[in-house]
Amino acid sequence: MLKEHLVAQGKQLVFISEGVVWLHEQLKTSYPQAVLILDIYHVMQHLAQAAQTVISRPQLRKVWLKSMYNLLVSKKLDEVLSHLKGLSLAPDLWKNISNYLLSNRHRMEYETYLKQGLCIGSGAIESANKAVVQSRLKRSGQRWSQAGAQWVLNLRTCRMSGRWHLVQEQITLGQWPIAA
Repeated sequence: MLKEHLVAQGKQLVFISEGVVWLHEQLKTSYPQAVLILDIYHVMQHLAQAAQTVISRPQLRKVWLKSMYNLLVSKKLDEVLSHLKGLSLAPDLWKNISNYLLSNRHRMEYETYLKQGLCIGSGAIESANKAVVQSRLKRSGQRWSQAGAQWVLNLRTCRMSGRWHLVQEQITLGQWPIAA
């Protein structure tokens, strides 16, 4: 239903996710026209893990990670891989990280995504989840049915996104469904 609703409005579906294969495959199958983006912060966590093992000085690690970020957003994954190889990582760590990057290359077109005005990380989404969902549904002593929680979250999302007028219009027009 979400897909049809957004497509009817001429909107593109975009999913930002980590590199879990089953999730990527499910999204690709369910939403073949969607843009699937590998969360850059997950990529940076992998790179930070590599840097942590061989770059002992925190300031040098920070500089190295910043340069890797800049290469990633400039479509220079091969240079990132070259820098990784230059770190002389343990063979199993090199294999894990390089396989992760190479198998997700098609979801790392960060420069293109940014030019299209798309987010490349899930931080804003995760923050919104905390502000919209968790702060309302996880209060002490609260219990929710799935339907009840969805109603409250729909209202809260409209309120917090500055679209409360849409709720008011529906109520005024008598089109707001009453939950039984």
